[in-house]
Amino acid sequence: MLLEALTRGVGAGDDEVTYHDLDSVAGTWVEDPAFDAAMAAFEAVDEDLWR
Repeated sequence: MLLEALTRGVGAGDDEVTYHDLDSVAGTWVEDPAFDAAMAAFEAVDEDLWR
């Protein structure tokens, strides 16, 4: 198992790996104004901290 993981990691494996980790949430985003308002604070730059 370790040898297989290392082989894939360096790109030497013959098998193509397909990941399905986030398939269940892909394309499920719903616009939410409350979320956008909460995230707006992260877009503000604190000039005193930036210097």
